[in-house]
Amino acid sequence: MLSIIPLPVVVRLGDAAPFQLPEHLLLLDPAPELRPLADQFIANVAAERSLEVTITSEPAHITPVIRLDLVASDHDLLGLPATSGKRADAGDPDGERYALDIDAGGILVRAATPEGIFRGLTTLRQILVTSGPREIPAVTVRDTPRFAWRGFSFDICRTFFDAGDIKRIIDVLALYKFNVLHLHLTDSEGWRIDIPAWPKLTEIGSNTGAYGRPGGFLTQEHYRDLVRYAAARFITIVPEIDMPGHTGAIFRAYPDLAGDGTNTPDTSGQPAMLQYLHPGHPQVLPFVTDVLSDIAALTPGACLHIGGDEAWGMPDELYATFMNEVRPIVGNLGKKVVAWQEASRAGLSEGDIAQFWLQFDPSQLEQLATSGIPEDMELPDGTRLTPEMMQGMTSMLEKANGDPGRISHSGADVLMSISSRNYLDTPYAEPPADSAQQPEWDRLGMPFYPKTTIEAFYDWDPATVHEALPEERIAGVEAAIWCETVGNFDDLCFLLLPRLAGSGERSWSPRLAGSGERGWSPRGTNDWNGYRQRLAAQPVFWNAQNLNYFKSSLVDWKR
Repeated sequence: MLSIIPLPVVVRLGDAAPFQLPEHLLLLDPAPELRPLADQFIANVAAERSLEVTITSEPAHITPVIRLDLVASDHDLLGLPATSGKRADAGDPDGERYALDIDAGGILVRAATPEGIFRGLTTLRQILVTSGPREIPAVTVRDTPRFAWRGFSFDICRTFFDAGDIKRIIDVLALYKFNVLHLHLTDSEGWRIDIPAWPKLTEIGSNTGAYGRPGGFLTQEHYRDLVRYAAARFITIVPEIDMPGHTGAIFRAYPDLAGDGTNTPDTSGQPAMLQYLHPGHPQVLPFVTDVLSDIAALTPGACLHIGGDEAWGMPDELYATFMNEVRPIVGNLGKKVVAWQEASRAGLSEGDIAQFWLQFDPSQLEQLATSGIPEDMELPDGTRLTPEMMQGMTSMLEKANGDPGRISHSGADVLMSISSRNYLDTPYAEPPADSAQQPEWDRLGMPFYPKTTIEAFYDWDPATVHEALPEERIAGVEAAIWCETVGNFDDLCFLLLPRLAGSGERSWSPRLAGSGERGWSPRGTNDWNGYRQRLAAQPVFWNAQNLNYFKSSLVDWKR
């Protein structure tokens, strides 16, 4: 079996003679715009398989060689199904399709765009690295993603990760054909991006993390470098400035921004979860404009994420006023609005994207409202839930089940990030195959999420989540990690791998999936046994990058 993740649209083993892998593999010198992609490919297979690939300008009669061909029109590519959804760079949703042919005569990657060539080389990389020592079967691959937006939302606020760590995550995303990195840059635990007009955001607001962890922030040059690094791998960065809630770090840096500006309260004793930016404060909109203007100038992608989630305790009319004042700022900066689903309660417009994350069973709400607050009930950071806090939470949650209808009515598109399907800080249900991982298994993952197997994470269909949100309304799929329980990079990778690989896979059924295979692979390829065999070969990539991963007992991992 070829260990390709996410599964392509067409993978057809041929009867032709197999490709015999030589000691030194040659790649015919490609068009100039493809040379950086060839160089990346060569470096990757050298690290992952110790396979030497050399670029040659000799005539094409030298065999076997790898050829990369940009083709203006190709029947095989035009016949692939159309990709649905919206891209974060506003590009052509069909720009990632490619063809790959391998036989005894050589290897050919064809596409109409450099991005398509890159996706084809990624599939070839997976085949070369995970195949036998000397022989690769003749194979035909024709491929294109199901959804145009295949993202990963990365919380660097509760635990700060620097640019080097973020680049390592970008490399994993590229391997599994993600094309969006959503950076959660601001939250109560810490502010993570330099805004020169408001220097205390980083001087004071960046100094902390969850549970007393060290803080940190990205300079603007760090951010630009990340944008370039991601773009070289055809990944668009979407920055999130979370507001009007999740603002504890803002108020630590600038307490005068709290309240409505006429009677500014002392926020030092107020729970961070009940603090919010008040639209009536005379400095709030100038502050928001400065921040978003800087972020827009740093971000070549088409989208800015303005948060909008969990504004606990904020009156509905103030929330609506705030969101309706901020959305035009984004538009005036030439960007599209992305916001969490709660923004639909303030009103969205066609062209906006709502990130749908919360479905709440009404019976759970009823139980929450009637059972009272246990004396020992607290948040992961140790904050005790007061009746006021509980009321704010319950009020917001009660509205969640109306959000799909509001999103649909507004004409906005939806980004599927269901917490029960896409949140990778969910604890694992099955035990580890390696008992040495038991302490990590016990410690990592949000304790009030139901434990879930990696098989369950594989098995769901974004188009069946809600009847008001059919496939034609879906911009794409996005996995997420929240770092309350994540103390370091090894913790992060333990929760991400192996689940992240499956998040773009194309198997579909209305349960839970990994994020790579969910966004890419075609509907109806629901084959857990086949997937886990392909997954078993993936540690060769993770070990080459020194990435920790959960050794699930449901997979017979290859050593």
